[in-house]
Amino acid sequence: MDEIVSKFRFNVKSFMLIPSSGGAFELKINDALIYSKLAQGMFPEEDKLWEVMEAEIRSLTE
Repeated sequence: MDEIVSKFRFNVKSFMLIPSSGGAFELKINDALIYSKLAQGMFPEEDKLWEVMEAEIRSLTE
């Protein structure tokens, strides 16, 4: 998580990783749901998760 905060500190007000039971989680950036293991039914590949986060942050700064 430190890497995310460090990399995007000027563009992100808040970053939340919301754990749940059974290994499920949701990732939100500035209240926008970025990834939900509950909805997807699987863990994301790390590269894909970074790609989705970076795209969301770019959209916020445009």
